[in-house]
Amino acid sequence: MRIFIIGCVVRATVLVGLSRVYPGVHWPTDVLAGWAGGAAWAALCWLIARELRDRGSAGLEREQDAEPVKSVG
Repeated sequence: MRIFIIGCVVRATVLVGLSRVYPGVHWPTDVLAGWAGGAAWAALCWLIARELRDRGSAGLEREQDAEPVKSVG
């Protein structure tokens, strides 16, 4: 499911960028800079979230460290 969602987001990002270049609203370099800036921001957020998870902060747990949910009944 994660791969599907990421694929949809990447596809939408590319289509939006191309839809800005095709009618001449933005230069291709503007779109490339936007993509690069967005990728850098996403990478930074991912690294911060990973660091917080590794420290045990922010209520995030590693999947292998999480306790299984026990059913009642």
